[in-house]
Amino acid sequence: MLTLALVVGTRPEAIKLAPVYRALEHAGARPVVVLTGQHEALLDPLIQLFGFDRRIDLGARRPGDSLADFTARATARLAEMFAAEHFSAVIVQGDTSSALAGALAASYACLPLAHVEAGLRSGDLANPFPEEIHRRRIAETARWHFAPTPIAAANLAAERRGGEVHLVGNPVVDSALWVAGLPGTREIVARRFPGLTDRPHLLVTAHRRESFGRPMRAIAAAIAAIARRLPDHELIVALHPNPNASAPLAERLCGLSNVELTEPLSYPLTIGLVAKASMVLTDSGGLQEEAPSFGVPVLVLRKVTERPEGIAAGCSRIAGTSTRAILTAFDAWRGEGPRCAAANPYGDGHSGERIARILLA
Repeated sequence: MLTLALVVGTRPEAIKLAPVYRALEHAGARPVVVLTGQHEALLDPLIQLFGFDRRIDLGARRPGDSLADFTARATARLAEMFAAEHFSAVIVQGDTSSALAGALAASYACLPLAHVEAGLRSGDLANPFPEEIHRRRIAETARWHFAPTPIAAANLAAERRGGEVHLVGNPVVDSALWVAGLPGTREIVARRFPGLTDRPHLLVTAHRRESFGRPMRAIAAAIAAIARRLPDHELIVALHPNPNASAPLAERLCGLSNVELTEPLSYPLTIGLVAKASMVLTDSGGLQEEAPSFGVPVLVLRKVTERPEGIAAGCSRIAGTSTRAILTAFDAWRGEGPRCAAANPYGDGHSGERIARILLA
Protein backbone atom coordinates (compact mmCIF):
# COMPACT_ATOMS: atom_id res chain seq x y z
CA MET A 1 0.00 0.00 0.00
CA LEU A 2 1.30 3.43 -0.95
CA THR A 3 1.80 5.76 2.01
CA LEU A 4 1.89 9.47 1.22
CA ALA A 5 2.74 12.36 3.55
CA LEU A 6 0.58 15.47 3.22
CA VAL A 7 2.36 18.39 4.92
CA VAL A 8 -0.10 20.76 6.59
CA GLY A 9 0.76 23.84 8.62
CA THR A 10 -1.97 26.38 7.96
CA ARG A 11 -5.72 26.49 7.57
CA PRO A 12 -5.63 26.96 3.75
CA GLU A 13 -3.36 23.93 3.41
CA ALA A 14 -5.80 21.78 5.36
CA ILE A 15 -8.74 23.02 3.28
CA LYS A 16 -7.00 22.50 -0.05
CA LEU A 17 -5.44 19.12 0.77
CA ALA A 18 -8.57 17.62 2.35
CA PRO A 19 -10.03 16.58 -1.06
CA VAL A 20 -6.70 14.97 -1.96
CA TYR A 21 -6.64 13.10 1.36
CA ARG A 22 -10.19 11.79 0.81
CA ALA A 23 -9.55 10.80 -2.80
CA LEU A 24 -6.33 8.95 -1.95
CA GLU A 25 -8.03 7.13 0.90
CA HIS A 26 -10.99 6.21 -1.31
CA ALA A 27 -8.59 4.82 -3.93
CA GLY A 28 -6.93 2.50 -1.42
CA ALA A 29 -3.79 4.48 -0.58
CA ARG A 30 -2.69 5.48 2.92
CA PRO A 31 -2.49 9.27 3.23
CA VAL A 32 -0.97 10.67 6.43
CA VAL A 33 -1.36 14.33 7.41
CA VAL A 34 1.86 15.70 8.91
CA LEU A 35 1.11 18.77 11.03
CA THR A 36 4.00 21.21 11.39
CA GLY A 37 2.28 23.31 14.06
CA GLN A 38 2.41 26.58 12.11
CA HIS A 39 -1.25 27.45 12.89
CA GLU A 40 -2.24 25.01 15.62
CA ALA A 41 -5.37 26.70 17.02
CA LEU A 42 -6.90 27.35 13.61
CA LEU A 43 -6.34 23.76 12.48
CA ASP A 44 -8.02 21.83 15.29
CA PRO A 45 -11.62 22.30 14.00
CA LEU A 46 -10.56 21.39 10.45
CA ILE A 47 -8.96 18.14 11.58
CA GLN A 48 -12.36 17.06 12.87
CA LEU A 49 -14.35 18.53 9.96
CA PHE A 50 -12.29 16.79 7.28
CA GLY A 51 -11.66 13.57 9.20
CA PHE A 52 -7.87 13.54 9.21
CA ASP A 53 -7.72 10.29 11.17
CA ARG A 54 -4.11 9.47 10.30
CA ARG A 55 -1.84 12.30 11.35
CA ILE A 56 1.51 13.08 12.92
CA ASP A 57 1.96 16.29 14.91
CA LEU A 58 5.49 17.69 14.87
CA GLY A 59 4.77 20.83 16.93
CA ALA A 60 7.62 22.73 15.27
CA ARG A 61 6.44 26.25 16.08
CA ARG A 62 7.56 28.11 19.21
CA PRO A 63 6.30 31.46 20.57
CA GLY A 64 8.18 34.36 19.04
CA ASP A 65 9.49 32.39 16.07
CA SER A 66 10.60 34.40 13.05
CA LEU A 67 9.94 33.03 9.57
CA ALA A 68 13.51 31.74 9.49
CA ASP A 69 13.27 30.14 12.93
CA PHE A 70 10.10 28.23 12.16
CA THR A 71 11.14 27.18 8.66
CA ALA A 72 14.46 25.84 9.88
CA ARG A 73 12.92 23.88 12.76
CA ALA A 74 10.07 22.51 10.61
CA THR A 75 12.54 21.43 7.94
CA ALA A 76 14.71 19.62 10.48
CA ARG A 77 11.80 17.80 12.12
CA LEU A 78 10.27 16.82 8.79
CA ALA A 79 13.62 15.53 7.56
CA GLU A 80 14.02 13.42 10.70
CA MET A 81 10.53 11.99 10.31
CA PHE A 82 10.96 11.24 6.59
CA ALA A 83 14.19 9.40 7.42
CA ALA A 84 12.50 7.33 10.14
CA GLU A 85 9.15 6.60 8.45
CA HIS A 86 8.48 4.94 5.11
CA PHE A 87 6.69 7.24 2.68
CA SER A 88 6.28 6.78 -1.04
CA ALA A 89 5.98 10.52 -1.75
CA VAL A 90 5.45 13.90 -0.10
CA ILE A 91 2.64 16.32 -1.00
CA VAL A 92 2.78 20.04 -0.23
CA GLN A 93 0.29 22.74 -1.10
CA GLY A 94 0.80 26.35 -2.07
CA ASP A 95 3.52 28.57 -0.74
CA THR A 96 3.66 28.67 3.06
CA SER A 97 6.71 28.20 5.26
CA SER A 98 5.41 24.69 5.99
CA ALA A 99 5.20 23.90 2.28
CA LEU A 100 8.75 25.14 1.72
CA ALA A 101 9.99 23.08 4.69
CA GLY A 102 8.20 20.01 3.32
CA ALA A 103 9.82 20.46 -0.08
CA LEU A 104 13.29 20.87 1.39
CA ALA A 105 12.91 17.89 3.73
CA ALA A 106 11.58 15.70 0.91
CA SER A 107 14.64 16.62 -1.17
CA TYR A 108 16.99 15.70 1.69
CA ALA A 109 15.22 12.34 2.07
CA CYS A 110 15.26 11.73 -1.72
CA LEU A 111 11.45 11.44 -1.74
CA PRO A 112 9.45 12.52 -4.81
CA LEU A 113 7.51 15.73 -4.24
CA ALA A 114 4.01 16.66 -5.44
CA HIS A 115 3.15 20.38 -5.43
CA VAL A 116 -0.57 21.18 -5.31
CA GLU A 117 -1.54 24.67 -6.58
CA ALA A 118 1.69 24.97 -8.53
CA GLY A 119 2.55 27.68 -11.02
CA LEU A 120 0.98 30.74 -9.39
CA ARG A 121 3.10 33.82 -10.06
CA SER A 122 2.67 37.50 -9.25
CA GLY A 123 5.97 38.46 -10.85
CA ASP A 124 6.93 40.45 -7.74
CA LEU A 125 9.00 38.76 -5.02
CA ALA A 126 7.71 41.28 -2.47
CA ASN A 127 4.01 40.76 -3.26
CA PRO A 128 2.90 38.52 -1.71
CA PHE A 129 5.80 38.14 0.69
CA PRO A 130 7.25 35.61 1.33
CA GLU A 131 4.88 33.41 -0.66
CA GLU A 132 6.18 34.37 -4.10
CA ILE A 133 9.66 33.32 -3.02
CA HIS A 134 8.46 30.07 -1.49
CA ARG A 135 6.43 28.88 -4.47
CA ARG A 136 9.34 29.43 -6.86
CA ARG A 137 11.72 27.47 -4.64
CA ILE A 138 9.24 24.60 -4.26
CA ALA A 139 8.86 24.38 -8.03
CA GLU A 140 12.57 23.68 -8.41
CA THR A 141 12.27 20.33 -6.62
CA ALA A 142 8.77 19.05 -7.49
CA ARG A 143 8.30 15.91 -9.56
CA TRP A 144 4.56 16.58 -10.04
CA HIS A 145 3.31 20.14 -10.55
CA PHE A 146 -0.46 20.21 -10.10
CA ALA A 147 -1.46 23.46 -11.76
CA PRO A 148 -4.93 24.85 -10.95
CA THR A 149 -5.43 26.83 -14.19
CA PRO A 150 -4.06 27.07 -17.75
CA ILE A 151 -2.21 30.28 -16.82
CA ALA A 152 -0.44 28.52 -13.93
CA ALA A 153 0.49 25.62 -16.21
CA ALA A 154 1.82 28.07 -18.80
CA ASN A 155 3.95 29.79 -16.14
CA LEU A 156 5.60 26.47 -15.32
CA ALA A 157 6.13 25.63 -18.99
CA ALA A 158 7.74 29.04 -19.59
CA GLU A 159 10.13 28.47 -16.68
CA ARG A 160 11.08 25.05 -18.12
CA ARG A 161 10.76 23.33 -14.77
CA GLY A 162 11.59 19.66 -14.47
CA GLY A 163 8.91 17.13 -13.59
CA GLU A 164 5.40 16.65 -14.89
CA VAL A 165 2.90 19.52 -15.20
CA HIS A 166 -0.74 18.50 -14.83
CA LEU A 167 -3.73 20.83 -15.18
CA VAL A 168 -6.15 19.67 -12.47
CA GLY A 169 -8.04 22.70 -11.09
CA ASN A 170 -7.84 23.89 -7.50
CA PRO A 171 -9.09 21.53 -4.75
CA VAL A 172 -10.23 24.55 -2.70
CA VAL A 173 -13.30 24.51 -4.95
CA ASP A 174 -13.90 20.86 -3.99
CA SER A 175 -13.87 21.81 -0.30
CA ALA A 176 -16.01 24.92 -0.71
CA LEU A 177 -18.75 23.05 -2.56
CA TRP A 178 -18.56 20.10 -0.16
CA VAL A 179 -18.93 22.32 2.92
CA ALA A 180 -21.69 24.42 1.32
CA GLY A 181 -23.66 21.22 0.80
CA LEU A 182 -23.31 19.95 4.35
CA PRO A 183 -26.51 19.84 6.40
CA GLY A 184 -26.49 22.70 8.85
CA THR A 185 -24.17 25.16 7.09
CA ARG A 186 -27.00 27.69 6.62
CA GLU A 187 -28.18 27.18 10.19
CA ILE A 188 -24.69 27.93 11.49
CA VAL A 189 -24.78 31.34 9.82
CA ALA A 190 -28.28 32.10 11.07
CA ARG A 191 -27.32 31.24 14.65
CA ARG A 192 -24.11 33.25 14.65
CA PHE A 193 -25.44 36.26 12.69
CA PRO A 194 -29.23 36.38 13.18
CA GLY A 195 -29.41 39.91 11.79
CA LEU A 196 -28.38 38.77 8.32
CA THR A 197 -31.67 37.02 7.63
CA ASP A 198 -33.30 40.25 6.46
CA ARG A 199 -30.40 42.45 5.26
CA PRO A 200 -27.52 42.10 2.77
CA HIS A 201 -23.91 41.80 3.92
CA LEU A 202 -20.29 42.17 2.85
CA LEU A 203 -17.51 39.90 4.13
CA VAL A 204 -14.17 41.58 4.85
CA THR A 205 -10.78 40.01 5.67
CA ALA A 206 -7.24 41.45 5.59
CA HIS A 207 -4.07 39.85 6.89
CA ARG A 208 -1.22 40.08 4.35
CA ARG A 209 2.22 40.63 5.83
CA GLU A 210 3.16 43.18 3.15
CA SER A 211 0.19 45.32 4.25
CA PHE A 212 1.23 45.66 7.89
CA GLY A 213 1.50 49.26 9.05
CA ARG A 214 0.33 52.13 6.85
CA PRO A 215 -1.43 49.99 4.16
CA MET A 216 -3.50 48.17 6.80
CA ARG A 217 -4.53 51.49 8.35
CA ALA A 218 -5.54 52.70 4.88
CA ILE A 219 -7.58 49.54 4.31
CA ALA A 220 -9.33 50.10 7.65
CA ALA A 221 -10.18 53.68 6.69
CA ALA A 222 -11.64 52.50 3.38
CA ILE A 223 -13.79 49.85 5.08
CA ALA A 224 -15.09 52.48 7.51
CA ALA A 225 -16.04 54.73 4.61
CA ILE A 226 -17.80 51.88 2.82
CA ALA A 227 -19.77 51.09 5.99
CA ARG A 228 -20.98 54.67 6.11
CA ARG A 229 -21.97 54.56 2.43
CA LEU A 230 -23.96 51.35 2.89
CA PRO A 231 -26.06 51.83 6.04
CA ASP A 232 -28.47 49.11 4.90
CA HIS A 233 -25.67 46.52 4.71
CA GLU A 234 -23.97 44.61 7.49
CA LEU A 235 -20.18 44.37 7.20
CA ILE A 236 -18.75 41.22 8.75
CA VAL A 237 -15.05 41.83 9.41
CA ALA A 238 -13.18 38.66 10.38
CA LEU A 239 -10.05 39.62 12.32
CA HIS A 240 -6.80 37.68 11.95
CA PRO A 241 -5.04 36.44 15.12
CA ASN A 242 -1.94 38.49 14.27
CA PRO A 243 -2.35 41.92 15.95
CA ASN A 244 -0.39 43.58 13.14
CA ALA A 245 -3.37 42.77 10.95
CA SER A 246 -6.26 42.99 13.40
CA ALA A 247 -5.39 46.03 15.53
CA PRO A 248 -5.72 48.73 12.81
CA LEU A 249 -9.08 47.27 11.72
CA ALA A 250 -10.41 46.99 15.25
CA GLU A 251 -9.32 50.51 16.19
CA ARG A 252 -10.89 52.15 13.13
CA LEU A 253 -14.07 50.09 12.84
CA CYS A 254 -15.04 49.59 16.48
CA GLY A 255 -18.30 51.35 17.27
CA LEU A 256 -19.72 51.53 13.74
CA SER A 257 -23.30 50.35 13.99
CA ASN A 258 -23.33 48.20 10.85
CA VAL A 259 -19.89 46.64 11.33
CA GLU A 260 -19.43 43.42 13.27
CA LEU A 261 -15.88 42.55 14.23
CA THR A 262 -15.44 38.81 14.74
CA GLU A 263 -12.82 36.32 15.77
CA PRO A 264 -11.47 34.05 12.99
CA LEU A 265 -14.48 32.28 11.52
CA SER A 266 -14.88 28.54 11.22
CA TYR A 267 -14.65 27.23 7.67
CA PRO A 268 -18.36 26.29 7.41
CA LEU A 269 -19.28 29.74 8.73
CA THR A 270 -16.94 31.40 6.22
CA ILE A 271 -18.41 29.49 3.29
CA GLY A 272 -21.96 30.16 4.49
CA LEU A 273 -21.22 33.90 4.62
CA VAL A 274 -19.44 33.93 1.26
CA ALA A 275 -22.28 32.10 -0.47
CA LYS A 276 -24.80 34.81 0.47
CA ALA A 277 -22.58 37.92 0.41
CA SER A 278 -23.16 40.90 -1.87
CA MET A 279 -19.39 41.25 -2.20
CA VAL A 280 -16.19 40.00 -0.55
CA LEU A 281 -13.38 42.46 0.20
CA THR A 282 -10.19 40.57 0.96
CA ASP A 283 -6.47 40.08 0.45
CA SER A 284 -6.90 36.30 0.84
CA GLY A 285 -6.02 34.03 -2.05
CA GLY A 286 -8.47 31.33 -1.00
CA LEU A 287 -11.47 33.65 -0.95
CA GLN A 288 -10.59 34.82 -4.46
CA GLU A 289 -10.94 31.18 -5.52
CA GLU A 290 -13.98 30.22 -3.42
CA ALA A 291 -16.33 33.15 -4.04
CA PRO A 292 -16.75 32.55 -7.82
CA SER A 293 -18.41 29.20 -7.07
CA PHE A 294 -21.30 31.19 -5.61
CA GLY A 295 -21.31 34.04 -8.12
CA VAL A 296 -20.01 36.52 -5.52
CA PRO A 297 -17.64 39.31 -6.69
CA VAL A 298 -14.34 39.91 -4.90
CA LEU A 299 -12.59 43.25 -4.41
CA VAL A 300 -8.92 42.34 -3.92
CA LEU A 301 -7.21 44.47 -1.26
CA ARG A 302 -3.75 44.03 -2.78
CA LYS A 303 -1.55 45.73 -5.35
CA VAL A 304 -1.10 42.58 -7.44
CA THR A 305 -2.62 39.12 -7.53
CA GLU A 306 -1.22 35.80 -8.68
CA ARG A 307 -4.77 34.80 -9.54
CA PRO A 308 -5.51 36.73 -12.76
CA GLU A 309 -8.14 34.21 -13.88
CA GLY A 310 -10.74 35.83 -11.64
CA ILE A 311 -9.95 39.25 -13.09
CA ALA A 312 -10.35 37.95 -16.64
CA ALA A 313 -13.64 36.22 -15.78
CA GLY A 314 -15.07 39.36 -14.19
CA CYS A 315 -15.18 37.75 -10.75
CA SER A 316 -12.63 39.99 -9.07
CA ARG A 317 -10.94 43.36 -9.36
CA ILE A 318 -7.72 44.65 -7.82
CA ALA A 319 -8.33 47.65 -5.56
CA GLY A 320 -4.87 48.26 -4.12
CA THR A 321 -4.11 49.20 -0.52
CA SER A 322 -4.66 52.97 -0.40
CA THR A 323 -7.92 54.36 0.92
CA ARG A 324 -8.62 56.39 -2.20
CA ALA A 325 -7.88 53.52 -4.59
CA ILE A 326 -10.09 51.08 -2.67
CA LEU A 327 -13.02 53.50 -2.56
CA THR A 328 -12.63 54.38 -6.24
CA ALA A 329 -12.61 50.71 -7.22
CA PHE A 330 -15.53 49.92 -4.93
CA ASP A 331 -17.71 52.78 -6.20
CA ALA A 332 -16.94 52.08 -9.85
CA TRP A 333 -17.50 48.35 -9.63
CA ARG A 334 -20.63 48.64 -7.53
CA GLY A 335 -22.04 51.08 -10.06
CA GLU A 336 -21.31 48.67 -12.91
CA GLY A 337 -22.98 45.77 -11.13
CA PRO A 338 -20.17 43.14 -11.25
CA ARG A 339 -21.17 39.68 -12.37
CA CYS A 340 -19.08 36.52 -12.25
CA ALA A 341 -18.71 34.12 -15.13
CA ALA A 342 -21.08 31.16 -15.16
CA ALA A 343 -18.31 28.74 -14.15
CA ASN A 344 -15.63 29.12 -11.51
CA PRO A 345 -12.32 29.63 -13.40
CA TYR A 346 -10.42 27.90 -10.59
CA GLY A 347 -12.05 24.48 -10.64
CA ASP A 348 -15.11 22.28 -10.96
CA GLY A 349 -15.05 20.39 -7.66
CA HIS A 350 -13.16 17.29 -8.85
CA SER A 351 -9.52 18.35 -8.49
CA GLY A 352 -8.76 16.03 -5.57
CA GLU A 353 -9.84 13.01 -7.60
CA ARG A 354 -7.63 14.01 -10.54
CA ILE A 355 -4.59 14.49 -8.32
CA ALA A 356 -5.10 11.11 -6.62
CA ARG A 357 -5.47 9.31 -9.96
CA ILE A 358 -2.23 10.80 -11.29
CA LEU A 359 -0.24 10.02 -8.15
CA LEU A 360 -1.48 6.45 -7.91
CA ALA A 361 -0.75 5.84 -11.57
